[in-house]
Amino acid sequence: MELTFWHICTGGLTVLSIVLAVLCIRARKMRVAAVKTLTHAEELPAPTARMLPESFDRLISQSSDIFFVLDENLRFVYVSANFQKLLKIDPVPLDNSPIMCYLSTESYIELKKNTSEAAFDVPVSFAAQLICSDHAIVHVNITLQKQNANFGVCFMGQIKTVKLKQEELNSDKNIYLQILEAVTTSVIITDINGVVVHANSAVCRKTGYTLQELTGHKARKTAAELIPNQTALWNTVKNGGTWQGEWQGTAKNGEKYWELVSVSPLFSKDGHISHYIAFKEDITTLKEKLSHLENTSKNLSEKVAMRDKLFSLISHDIRNCVGNLKNISTVLNEEINSATPNQELIAQYSTLISDNSTNTYVILENLLSWAKSLFVKAGVKKEIIDIEDIIRQNIEIFKNLAERKTIALKCETGNFTEVFADLRSVNAVVRNLITNAIKFSYPGSTINISVDEFSDDNNFAIISVADNGVGITEEQKQHLFDNNSPSTTAGTQNEKGTGLGLLLCRDLVEKNGGKIWAKDNKPQGTVFCFTLSFA
Repeated sequence: MELTFWHICTGGLTVLSIVLAVLCIRARKMRVAAVKTLTHAEELPAPTARMLPESFDRLISQSSDIFFVLDENLRFVYVSANFQKLLKIDPVPLDNSPIMCYLSTESYIELKKNTSEAAFDVPVSFAAQLICSDHAIVHVNITLQKQNANFGVCFMGQIKTVKLKQEELNSDKNIYLQILEAVTTSVIITDINGVVVHANSAVCRKTGYTLQELTGHKARKTAAELIPNQTALWNTVKNGGTWQGEWQGTAKNGEKYWELVSVSPLFSKDGHISHYIAFKEDITTLKEKLSHLENTSKNLSEKVAMRDKLFSLISHDIRNCVGNLKNISTVLNEEINSATPNQELIAQYSTLISDNSTNTYVILENLLSWAKSLFVKAGVKKEIIDIEDIIRQNIEIFKNLAERKTIALKCETGNFTEVFADLRSVNAVVRNLITNAIKFSYPGSTINISVDEFSDDNNFAIISVADNGVGITEEQKQHLFDNNSPSTTAGTQNEKGTGLGLLLCRDLVEKNGGKIWAKDNKPQGTVFCFTLSFA
């Protein structure tokens, strides 16, 4: 039968073996003895150069298939040009090179097994991994057939489905990418230097960066500003462990967020760390809720402590007031029922009863207002009110109290006195500030109450209550409106108080959108100011 070019190119390994045999006969003078069976790589003798006729090389090079021939020691006798291109070593010849240099360890073991067990003229196939000159891995299927050649036993090989394998790998990669895209957890993969190799869309949505902006850059672009122990993180993952913890990151727009993070190493087939992968779960909302709960618990604890302290002060003051009323009433009753009542003494006792009753009323009113403000959470009902009317009404109420200390109460207002605020709240604030001013003023002094336009914001009115009393120190100013430091101080005539009034004033003023503070009234005394919005 005549062997044509078509038969040779389209035949399988069997046709190729026939061609090889014919060509080897023609090149009888060029044959060399086969090398002894391979035992240890270091014991291999230098193989004798073996060449196949140029006509064989030309014939095979015209085929698109990838062929090679190995001797019984698994050294290359021949490789096609396509094989050299696949390994990226063209045009360096591979003759006499051991194939083990171009196979992964697992693939070489598989090759050894198949060649040792192979029968003549019976093809065997197996999957393998070729290692290119640039260290890239190519997945292939190798088909071998054991043959007898002029120079001894050889193995003719053919590589197939290389393109198909690459497509399958790409398909697998696409599946993995689809899985990463399907999860809501942020996933970042970096190389061993921390450079981002891939990030899923959840990362892009959270950080605001595009995949192109992230890939190829250090992971610090999205990494934490707050990692409690970065050294522990890197020590853990570099030693093959998994690090878990919380960190705070910053998005592209500057927004802060909290994440629960798990960082693990990824290993190559040789057992070395090749990449790191981080799974990140957004816990910003959870952190905010926990923070809110902590703040609520802290505030509640502070309120309970303040309540206990205030109740202790209030109970003491109310007990004193009621005790004084009882004692004075007893003495007064005895004087009235005496044979010769002393009218001057009766008048004096009546005044004391009135003062104590007023003081007790203020204490109880403040206590009820404070309790309602703090625990009932009642809202304010704002309306248009004339602040001057409220001031003058309270001046009339406390006129007698002030006159008994020969203190003058004066009111000065500007052209605009209508404010938009809650009537009960404003009345309570004015009442407390006037009684405080009377309490700490010296006999014969004057208390000036004024309403004017607030210089810092002309949309607000400023109400001031100025006295010429004992004044307050800088340290006292810092704690006047402090929930944690309620205190009571005796007045210029040993008047009692609870320390509750100013706390109540602060709460009520702030609920009406204003603010309250104290300053010195030079050369002597104190000025209490608060603001309310004009109507």
